[in-house]
Amino acid sequence: MHIYLCDDGERKELKKLAREFGAKYIAREKHDFAKAGNYNFALKQSDSPYVAIFDADMRPEKNFLMKTMPFFMTEEKVGFVQTPQAFNNPDIFQARFGKRLPLEQDYFYRYIQLARNNNNSVILCGTNCVIDRQALKAVGGFAQATIAEDVATGMLIEAKGYRGIAISDVLAHGEAVNDVTGFLRQRSRWGRGCIQTAKAYGIFGIKGLKLRQKLDYLVSIKYWCFGLRRMFFMALPLIYVFFHVIAIEGDLRIFLTLFFAQYLLKRFVVDWLEGGRKSATWMKIFELIQAPYLMLVVLLELIGISRKKFVVTKKGKDAAGKKSSADGMLFLAHWLLIMLNGLGLAVAIFKVMHESLELYIIPIIWIAINILYLFVAVIFDLRKSRTPKNFKPDACQKFGFGSLFGIIWRGKCAK
Repeated sequence: MHIYLCDDGERKELKKLAREFGAKYIAREKHDFAKAGNYNFALKQSDSPYVAIFDADMRPEKNFLMKTMPFFMTEEKVGFVQTPQAFNNPDIFQARFGKRLPLEQDYFYRYIQLARNNNNSVILCGTNCVIDRQALKAVGGFAQATIAEDVATGMLIEAKGYRGIAISDVLAHGEAVNDVTGFLRQRSRWGRGCIQTAKAYGIFGIKGLKLRQKLDYLVSIKYWCFGLRRMFFMALPLIYVFFHVIAIEGDLRIFLTLFFAQYLLKRFVVDWLEGGRKSATWMKIFELIQAPYLMLVVLLELIGISRKKFVVTKKGKDAAGKKSSADGMLFLAHWLLIMLNGLGLAVAIFKVMHESLELYIIPIIWIAINILYLFVAVIFDLRKSRTPKNFKPDACQKFGFGSLFGIIWRGKCAK
């Protein structure tokens, strides 16, 4: 086993640290292609048949290789094994809303990724994973045409006929970003990178991927348009109230028998069937908090104003708990949206007095729900990040309306 510290900053203190611990230090003169370029340079300086990758803040468990390497010893042509990202500190939502909320990414790693094993469309996440060097050679190394080199590389490896395997065992712990500036930068990098991947590699044009694999990757990339989607659906009832432009046509009976029934199924029944592991309500709040910022980021990337620079996310005690200009901008965006929706609600109620209630009952309910969610977003903005008492990493917490109402009425979710 060979351990390499791949320093893309050529820092003397890291070179000294690697020497003290008996690790090999790798640095490069040119710093092109960001993380992918750093990895590819390191691959040329090594020859091990398998490569395990960890971000700088990740600390693998002692049994990491014992749990992952057996998958490569089967008759299957395995390209990589991906384990979950887990953290010793709360993520930004847990840090501001309380420990009752599960880790935001928990559902993805424990359920979605495992389900993708069935279609061989597991996403390579760039850390806490092991990759076969032959698979990397088959795709020309780590993908350099996008800042989401991990997603693109995994997709290309699977297109070459290799299997990507996701397991639910938590085998490494890192540090979650829980300041707004770092969080938004991280998510904008993920969003931009996925859009860049779709543009650079043309998912439906990749040979070797089956239709189901292509659809799975398309859905994953499309997810990052949630900022545009959330803002669009928030605007629809306001457009009707202010300008009487009908976006969804149908009378109240059709709404109650079709849309409302579907809404209840999605919001409550599916959540119940998921056993509390996922909440459509909380996921909407999580997305709505990020939406004003990510809407602009993704829109710029979609129209061709691309950003290829890789910005490292700052973590640690220096970042946690501090307020920044990003907090203020997000608070201003959420507050302006509340005022706009409040004005829309007032106008709708005023029009009900002069027109039919049937015309405005749906917009009134729609706008009221938006105001409720935005109110929770403002609570998020006003709070400082902190570690809840008795916080346990990897604890399988469950979502629930109790935590939502606790935030709204009592001002706190959990001590």
